Amino acid sequence: MGKAAVAKKGGDSGTPTGRPKSGRVWKSTTQSIKSTKHIKSSGAHTSWAKKQEGRAAKENLAKLKREAVENALREKEERIQRKKEQEERRLANERKAEIVQKISNTKKIKKMSRKQRRQIETRDTSGK
Repeated sequence: MGKAAVAKKGGDSGTPTGRPKSGRVWKSTTQSIKSTKHIKSSGAHTSWAKKQEGRAAKENLAKLKREAVENALREKEERIQRKKEQEERRLANERKAEIVQKISNTKKIKKMSRKQRRQIETRDTSGK
């Protein structure tokens, strides 16, 4: 149990400092925490020209993003449209390639087996 040590730190007035009562030796002294010691940096303030440049860059980025989204939507719509057209062409080609046999005598239908009757489909033969 000795005397308190006197330490001089950057302009302190020779106040005695020793082991803190709390035992937290890693804590700094209260003097360094005071707000008067804080030095405000001038880096937080930006010039008007820099702000304008930042705004222009942000606006440009937003514009590019909008264009990319619009392009993606347009391409998706085009793909869907192409798919629909292909399906229509495929169905039309199937209809053209069908082998059609016209049944004018309805008594033939009665003579057919059930399986054959199920395969009969009616079509418009007017050619429109």
